[in-house]
Amino acid sequence: ERPPQPRRPRELIVLTAFVLATAALTFVPLEGEASALLPYLVLVALVWAGMCFGPRLAGAAGFVVALAANVATSSELGPWSGSADGTGAIALQGFLVVAIVTSVVVGSMAAQLADRDEVNRLLRHQATHDALTGLPNRALLAEHLHRVLGDPDGDALGILLVDLDGFHEVNDRHGREVGDLVLRAVARRMAERLSAGDR
Repeated sequence: ERPPQPRRPRELIVLTAFVLATAALTFVPLEGEASALLPYLVLVALVWAGMCFGPRLAGAAGFVVALAANVATSSELGPWSGSADGTGAIALQGFLVVAIVTSVVVGSMAAQLADRDEVNRLLRHQATHDALTGLPNRALLAEHLHRVLGDPDGDALGILLVDLDGFHEVNDRHGREVGDLVLRAVARRMAERLSAGDR
């Protein structure tokens, strides 16, 4: 299981406000279309919570809303307490179960898609960058050249080749570990002095 993603405070505030507002609305005697639209508002908000926060937090939010709705209904408060035969409470409970399950499933799917995107990004970076220095490699150069040379209206192109004088002697005299440190240091300095578009 992947580690939980850090949450942005603004999103957590919105989720908390949604949970509190929805829980409060379950105690308000809504009439007509307002009471019919409330479950759909809950469903949309729980699906959003599932996509943004994952299945655990969305499930917890749904549980709090369901608990508030059940307390309101059993206290004969809120939009679902009005039916004499109790069908409003049963319909509410069924709908909330569907909403919670939907938000958990959507959250799981969003997490899997985010994992795939991250894996694809990492694989692309590994394929197009040198593992030791992190600099773009020959494959990325070929891709960039193909794109730039294939565009007749493209920007000007410049290529800089760097040869480290005496590097072979550093490897021979001090070993590959020191040579790797030198390559990393040179790569870091080059990256610091080039703009992102020049790399």
